[in-house]
Amino acid sequence: MSWTRRRFTRLPLLAPALALPGLANLGGCARPSFGSTRPGRGSWDERALALRLWRASEPSGNAALSPVNLAAALTMATLGAQGRTRAELAEVLGVRRPDTAVEALAAHVARWSTLEAPALRAANGLWTRSADALEPSYVRTLEQRLAAHSETMEDLESGREAINAWVSERTEGQLPALLEAPLDPATLAVVVSALHFRGHWLEPFDPESTRPRPFHRDDGSEIEVPMMTGHGFLRRAWSERSQLYAVEIPYSAGAQADAQIRESELAPDDASEPTPSLPPRFDMLLILPPRDQPIAEANAQLESGALAELLDMLETAEPLTLYVDLPRFSIRARTDVRALCRSLGAEQAFGQSANFKAMTKAPARIDHFEQLVAVDVDEAGTVASAAAAFGIAARSMPARFSADRPFWYIIRERGGPWLFLGQYSDPEA
Repeated sequence: MSWTRRRFTRLPLLAPALALPGLANLGGCARPSFGSTRPGRGSWDERALALRLWRASEPSGNAALSPVNLAAALTMATLGAQGRTRAELAEVLGVRRPDTAVEALAAHVARWSTLEAPALRAANGLWTRSADALEPSYVRTLEQRLAAHSETMEDLESGREAINAWVSERTEGQLPALLEAPLDPATLAVVVSALHFRGHWLEPFDPESTRPRPFHRDDGSEIEVPMMTGHGFLRRAWSERSQLYAVEIPYSAGAQADAQIRESELAPDDASEPTPSLPPRFDMLLILPPRDQPIAEANAQLESGALAELLDMLETAEPLTLYVDLPRFSIRARTDVRALCRSLGAEQAFGQSANFKAMTKAPARIDHFEQLVAVDVDEAGTVASAAAAFGIAARSMPARFSADRPFWYIIRERGGPWLFLGQYSDPEA
């Protein structure tokens, strides 16, 4: 089987063998397509974490989540926690010790830094309102083990735009406004993790073949979308039990790496020769739910073992000629990570009993935690970014009371009668 036949070749508009309604819910996630994806004994099961986070996010409509980016942010929060707070966050991560996640994340970043393609970069950052706001040991851990950038800002709210600019730069402008809402005046620090992916298809779709074609919504309605069309020699799998249908569309690993992989596949099998070390490969894995089942209902199958079965089938599948119709699409999604964590049993980190003594001497809690994701898919490939941020705020009452909105007032004798009771709501009345 020649490499030429296996490449994803361009084609004029043809009748598809695989049409992809509901694709937008997949969020353009990439995964390695060579070698086993099963975690080793005692290792961190990142696939299980991804599915837990996906379920807890309660996806609807167009949705996107970056599990590895969220894992990085959750790991940095867990490193600063103690007691029950730490145990609950570690349970969300699926690790007994946060060091397990730290080591895995550091290994990912080291591996990605050697890629010729796709472009895949991760970055972490830490901003504090004073040099002594956080424990020096915590800051050193993030700097040394997770390569975090650290900076002190006297006024974090005034520096919010600088934090957004840092994220925008590391996501090539795809995420210009991670922090939209004003920060709590009691915020001691903001911790951010960013991820950026830019991958070109191994063979791009031909833009001239893109045509307006119907996309079939789950409610039975149709809408025209720019539908890309192509065909190639691709790995696919269909499960008769679950009725899930999947295909892998590979990204280029760069000219040199693609040539190395091509030579390896064309070389005859020789048990006496050592197997060459191949560069990591990435693909977009597309999955169709059963035709008669809305994708919101089919989401439950992803954790039922049906997805694991499908992935096992793909690992051993032989590439076959396949026609593909794929919408050109863009998604922007913001996730409230506090709600997600609470649904997975991590409550204490966000309340008045939070224990972040490994991070700061001050009684503190996570006061906001969100992730912003952007995914753009077109004929050339995929650009996707994610950034997650959490703020650590003092658990005491805010240092400022600002009556800059309607309020009630009571003039009283303490322990005695109320002399006046009123409200102020309109300065022009």
